[in-house]
Amino acid sequence: DARFNIDRRYVLNALEKNGVGAVICAGYDIESSEFALKIANENKNVYAVCGLHPDAADDFCEADIDKIRLMLNDKKCVGLGEIGLDYYYETPSREKQLILFEKQLQLAKDTNSKIVIHDRDAHEDCIKLVKKYGVTGVFHCFSGSSEMAKEVVKLGFYVSFSGAEFDCLDKGFSENEAVDVVVRPEDVDIVPPEKGMLKGVVT
Repeated sequence: DARFNIDRRYVLNALEKNGVGAVICAGYDIESSEFALKIANENKNVYAVCGLHPDAADDFCEADIDKIRLMLNDKKCVGLGEIGLDYYYETPSREKQLILFEKQLQLAKDTNSKIVIHDRDAHEDCIKLVKKYGVTGVFHCFSGSSEMAKEVVKLGFYVSFSGAEFDCLDKGFSENEAVDVVVRPEDVDIVPPEKGMLKGVVT
């Protein structure tokens, strides 16, 4: 994102000094995935995930899937993402999003790649499809129920939470369960943190 051009180098240089062992830079289309790989290959503690976000469903072509396949061969690419379904705005259409998602799930299965899932108001379809393809990874910016979180964890996934409030204890997690399934907050520039986020969990 061009907004971070000014201080990107400063942040990257500060990671190791501040005890950050590794960072994953996520792509959302071909251009951003290529850039994520560039950053990863220029910095020893940065890795990339490459993929096509559901917003790309109107414009993608088969050649894009082939390009992502090649990116997955890079030693600094640790997964396929950010992929998934976003039914909040209804554009692109659900049909087109499902086609793109399934093509990338098949790619993940074929290459034995972990995935980073974007799931917004599409919980049922996302669960159904990850079961169908037998892949694992992370449900990021999680907005589902505690029951869904426990289900995806049983399938081998982690979940991560954005700044949107998610009170793990009130939603039925014990403190140990909450710590076990949480990766860390993210997307704070898009969904600002709210008071009381992840009560009972150190974040």
